[in-house]
Formats: sequence, C-alpha cells, structure tokens
Amino acid sequence: MSASLLRKGCWWSCILLNAASLLHAAPAAIPTTVSMATQPGAAVYRQPVVFSGAVGTVASGAGVPTGTVNILEGTSVLATAQLDANGLYQTTLSNLGVGTHTLGATYVPSGDYSASSSAMNIFAVTAAPTATTLQASPQAPILGQLVTITAVVAIAPPSSGVPLGNVTFFDGTTALSSGPLPASGTATTQQVLPPGPHNLSAAFKPADANSLASASPTTGVTVGGSVGITLTTNPALPSLGATTTLTATLAASGSVPFGVVTFSDGTLDLGPATLNAAGQTSIQTVFRTVGPHSIKISYAGDISHAAVSLTTTVTVTRGVTQLSLITGAQSILFGQSLTLGAQLSTPQLSPQQAGGIAVPTGLVTFLDGAGTLGTASPASGTASLAAPALVGGTHSLQATYAGDANWLPAQSVVMPLTVQPRGTSTSAALSANLGQEVTISVSVAALGIQAAPTGSVQLVNSATRAVLGTFTLTAGVANAAVTLTDANPIVAVYTGNANFATSSSLAVGVVYTMNAAGVATPNFAAEELIALFGSGFSIFNGVAQDQPLPLTLAGVSITVLDSAGVNRPAPLIYVSPTQINTMIPAATANGNATMTVTTTLGKTLTIQLTITPTAPGIFTANSDGRSVAAAQILRVADDGTQSVESVAAYDTVAKQWVPAPIDLSSGAAYLVLFGTGLRNTPGNSLVTCAIRGITYTPLYAGAQNQFPGLDQIDVLLPRSLSGAGLVTVQVIANAQSANVVTIAIR
Repeated sequence: MSASLLRKGCWWSCILLNAASLLHAAPAAIPTTVSMATQPGAAVYRQPVVFSGAVGTVASGAGVPTGTVNILEGTSVLATAQLDANGLYQTTLSNLGVGTHTLGATYVPSGDYSASSSAMNIFAVTAAPTATTLQASPQAPILGQLVTITAVVAIAPPSSGVPLGNVTFFDGTTALSSGPLPASGTATTQQVLPPGPHNLSAAFKPADANSLASASPTTGVTVGGSVGITLTTNPALPSLGATTTLTATLAASGSVPFGVVTFSDGTLDLGPATLNAAGQTSIQTVFRTVGPHSIKISYAGDISHAAVSLTTTVTVTRGVTQLSLITGAQSILFGQSLTLGAQLSTPQLSPQQAGGIAVPTGLVTFLDGAGTLGTASPASGTASLAAPALVGGTHSLQATYAGDANWLPAQSVVMPLTVQPRGTSTSAALSANLGQEVTISVSVAALGIQAAPTGSVQLVNSATRAVLGTFTLTAGVANAAVTLTDANPIVAVYTGNANFATSSSLAVGVVYTMNAAGVATPNFAAEELIALFGSGFSIFNGVAQDQPLPLTLAGVSITVLDSAGVNRPAPLIYVSPTQINTMIPAATANGNATMTVTTTLGKTLTIQLTITPTAPGIFTANSDGRSVAAAQILRVADDGTQSVESVAAYDTVAKQWVPAPIDLSSGAAYLVLFGTGLRNTPGNSLVTCAIRGITYTPLYAGAQNQFPGLDQIDVLLPRSLSGAGLVTVQVIANAQSANVVTIAIR
C-alpha cells in the first residue's frame, strides 16, 4: 500500500512539474507606445483636422505592432485608424464643435502586443468666420421698377459650408427686410426704391456659436430721374404678323407727366403718341420678323418733368397658321383616284399687312390615321397630293404643316373617307369532267378598273346551297376541282373583301357518272351499263323499245373516243332532261377515253373516262348500290324440278325492298346475282363471291346474254349457311371489288 501511494504521489508530482513548466513557457505581451499629433494645432468650426501618429515597442527589435488606433475625446471614440506596415496611422475629422477638447489616442493591440495610450492633448475649436456679399439688379432702375437684392453668406476658409442665422437687408441704416438664411446660403429681397441714390448692404447674424457675424460691403444703386417708363405688350408674347399693342406708362414722384412719347423699333420709327391723364399712351404695330426687337420709348419731357427714354427688348414668336383639308368626296370606290388638297392660311395677318412678311414654307404632310400618304410643298398657300390607292374601309384623313423658322406648325381636323368595295363580275366554265371529279375554271373581274380581285371563290351546289370547296384566286383566276355527289348545277361565288364586292356566276351544268348498278366509280369497262346525271340533255323522255339498242334516242347521241383513237357510238337505253342510261361501246380500248354527249338542242358535253378491263357493280332492288341484292334463287328440288324465287320483298310501310329470307333446308339453292362491268374478266377463276366473309367460286360469271351490258353470277349456297340471317355479299372480279349487297338466309 505504501509503494502504491508513492507511485501515485510521483504521478501528481510529474503533472505539477509539467504544468509549472508550461506556465513558465507562456511569453509576456510586448509593451508598446503610441503618439498622437494634430494638424493644425487649433482649428475653426468645420475645418478639417488631421490626426496622425505611430505605435512602437518599448524595446528595440520587437517588431512593428499591428491593429488599430482609436482617437478619443475623454472616453468617447471619435474615429478609428488602421496601422500601416510601419506602425503609422492617420485620419481626418471635420465635425469638432466649438470649444475646448481633450483628445488622445489609444492603441488597440493585435497579436502579442500590449495596449497603450498617448498623452491627452488640449485642442481648441473657435467659431468660423463668415463672409457676406451683396448684389443688386438693376443697378440703375427707373422709378417704380422692382430692384432684386441678393445676399450670399458663406463660412470663410479654411472652413466651409452655409452657417445658420438671419440676414437683414439695409438701405443705409434703414432695415428693408429680414429673414432666415436659406440652406443654399443665398437670401433675396425685392424692393421698389424711391428716386435717388441708395447704399444697400446685408448683415448676417449667426443663430449659434459655430459661426461669426459678418456684413457685406455697401452697394450703390441710383433710381434714375424723376420719371420712370414701363412698356407692356398685348398680347404679352407678340407673334409674327399679328397686330400688337405697345403701351408706355410714365410715372413720376410728383404730378403725372404729359406730352408726347415716340416709339421706335430699331431704326424704324413707329410714330408718336400723346399721353393721357393717367400718364399712358399706346400704338399698334405689326412685327414683320421673328426674334428680338429693340423697342425704344422716348419722352421729350414737360415743364415739370425732364426728358427720359427707355430701350427694352420685345421678342416676337413665330406666327400662327391654320390648315384646312380638302378631300372632294366623303366616299369613293376602291381604285378611284383621289386628290387631296390643303389650304394653309395666316389668320392673324390681313392682306394689307402681308407686305414684307415671309410666306409660310416647308412641307404639308397628308396622313391616313398614323400612316403617311405623302408630302407636298404649299404654293400660294395651297398644297395638293394625288393620294395612293386606298384600301376598302373607313379612313381618317388629316393634313399637318411642320412649320418653318417664321410660322408655327398646324394641323387640320380629321376627315373621314369611306372607300367602297369595287363591283365585280364572276364567270365560271366547266373545264374538265372526269367521272365524279369536275374542274371548273372561275374568273373574277373588277368593274371599271384594271385590277385582279384577290381573296377566294366558293363552288356552291345550286340546289342544296352546300359549299363544295373554297379556292384562292391567283391573278383573278381559280381552277377549282371538286368531287360530285349529285348532278345539280354549280355556282361560283366570289366571297369578296374590303376592296372588292361579292358576286356570283351563272350556274354551270355538270355531268355525274356512275355504273348502272348505282356505284360511283372513276373507272368503267367496255360493254358496262352506266348512268349519266346532269341537266339539259333533252327536252323530252325517250326509252329504247327494241334491240339492238338505238344510237340516237330523243334527239340525244353519245360517242366514246378511246385511247387507241377509235371513236364509237354508244347504245342508248333511256334519255330524259336530267338522266341518260347508256353502255360503253364494245371493244373500247383500255385507258383514257372521252365521252361526248350531243343534246337534243345540239349542245355538246364532254366527260373524261378511264376504261379498265373490269369495273364490277352489282344491282340492288332499291337501286342504291348498297342494300338488298336485285337477285334470284334458282331452286332445284331433289326430284330435279326447278323454281325461281326473289331474294327481296317490298315493304309497303317502309316503301322499300327488304331481304326475303332464303330457305336452304331442302334441295339445292343457287344465288343468281345481276351486275355489269365484269364480263371481260379472263376466266371464272378470277371471279369470286364472298358471302358472310367466306369466299366461294361462282358456277358462272359472265354476260347475261338477254340484255346488252347485263352480267350474271351464279353461286351455289351451301346448307352450312342455314340460320345465318342477314349476310353481306361481295363479288370480286379481276381483283376489282364490286359494291357490297345483302341477302337474308333463314
């Protein structure tokens, strides 16, 4: 136990020895000294005072202290200065108040240096001297004229600024006015002084102890003569060419002056005028040049008043002008020429006074709203401009005059002008008729001018008023292509715009072609039955009675010129004023063909066709190309007997044909379809019939042989279709699909 305590005691002893060695290792702060000097040694109020000095070490070789020095008054810090690399500092103060100040410097150490303070210095600040100066204007006033007296008070160098206090103005020993000195240091008073000499001065009295009083030197002012002259003009600002009244008023300290006053404008004698009982007289004159005029008023005196004169400057401003706009019309048509006129006048100047006065020059600008139409120089007061073409609509026209060195600007009132749209005429002609596609050439012309209307035209169905298409005009022309949905005549309507009025063409007859099965198709095959719809085909109806079909019917004939250059007549089946049923001639070559219709009245209509090997169409009971087929069922009983049934029944309520269900429960049922445009298919293998989406090969597909152009397709209906209900039927010949028709299977 004793050895343990000894070991513990040794440990604490080591700690204490180490701590003692650490305490002995900490260095003491390096003692410093600080000095302070002021430049100057005493100052006046607001004079800048420079404080400078140095911080050094007591022992040499101890380095250069760093940090800052505080400038103190007592214990209050007035400023802080940063030591430079040599331990020097400097700062400037300008805000020491008047009185005695105890000032010193304290070093605020940085690093290993100790703080130190300088000795305290006694520094005196005295009140700043001031300087007062005075000016009077005018120094030779006339009787009754205001004299402006101005005093400027400033703190004299080396101080600066404006002191606080009052300024009193004196005429000799008589105080004229007194008041606070403004912050600008300038005080002003205006006085009407009596005749004779005057000694004017100003005295400054400070409001605090920071500045001293001062007085200005005396300024002498003499109010000249016993008669004073003043001049007034009416108007107050005379202008070129306007009659101006000059009025002289003479005032004296005693009786009212009387006699004659003479007026002159430079070397020009304006004439004499006699004073009235109030000492006033007037003349009228017209100034003929702009700028300053030296007007002299001379009074010859009377028995009580000495002669006196006054020369003063009257500035003449530019003359007033007036501008009127002349349009000649309130409404014109688009494209109509328009000449604008502007009348420039000087209303204040009569013709008798115009001699010797410069006439207005420069430019008149004609405006349309904010836009410039053009400019013109006035001649004898009139300017004119041939206006550029104005667009349709309402315009706000105005003329402005820019003025010149002698005359002020002017502007006219705004005048409205309406530009009405120009009338147009629209014509239309059928330029191409290809199946259901037609091209109509439309021309729109402006009436009365050589101009191509812009905008667009619409092709409108004359019966339904439906818009078939809208087309943009180029140079007044549009070639408009549309797809026909019927054979109603088409009217071209120009929609117009702000410049051109709307107009419509006469109705253009078109021809709408489809195969006789009611299918609108761009292609037709040789020997195919087709129908033409239009207007003006004939003046009565005609129906072919015998075979062969006639080539002329009800005065109508048709030829087809094929791609091989062969022109063949087309057989006719039916003709009316609005419909023709015909057949493409046999042997017509494939390719582009031209069908020409000659009407009863000898008019010819041209239709462009495309002839293809096949263009199948299947007849429907309702002749609409899409409902129940116009077909038959050839039924062969098990005993070999045959019967024919229709696949359609007429619904007297709906007034249309509807499917009649087909019974497949016994015997064989053959569907016999009738169509056109498929007889030229090379072989039955290229003709198929899809029923309910299942493809079947017809037993026969070709010409019906009893009626020209009529084709027949025979298909055996399998009993597997029993119960199918309403099904679709589509014939495809030579990869060309016919229209889809329907049948019903029980």
